[in-house]
Amino acid sequence: MSNFVRRTKQRPLGLVLLVIYKVGIAIVLLLISVAIRFAWLHYSHLSDYTLPSHRFIIRWVLQHIAQLSPHTLQFAAIAPGLYGVLSAIEALGLWYAQTWARWLVLVGVGASLPLEVLELLYTASWLKFGLLVVNSLAFWYVLRRFPQHSSTD
Repeated sequence: MSNFVRRTKQRPLGLVLLVIYKVGIAIVLLLISVAIRFAWLHYSHLSDYTLPSHRFIIRWVLQHIAQLSPHTLQFAAIAPGLYGVLSAIEALGLWYAQTWARWLVLVGVGASLPLEVLELLYTASWLKFGLLVVNSLAFWYVLRRFPQHSSTD
């Protein structure tokens, strides 16, 4: 049996799910960051792609990106990249039961919860509600359960 499988069996399911969630967020945010960086680097040619695209969503995204300033695109490429790296660091820290990772998750997720509630009240959607529920569960799990597995290794 591989070391990874053995370690996974030693960890509680909640922790494994939280780490998978954090890794998934990191991957999505890093992909978004790369895509926006590509748009930023090829900003002067974006209008060339909006007309021939036959897919509505691609055309819509390209038209909206073309309306942004290069400075905004540059920031929009950096922000999700940094947050993606932070999510990956959190996942690694949680996997190895590091105390600093617990605090990093509590501060990061805890600070975003009030903003998510306000956003949900302002413009409600099932996606926003789902993210609020998942982040609330992640916060609660790390707050209540994480200290119990600091001795799993």
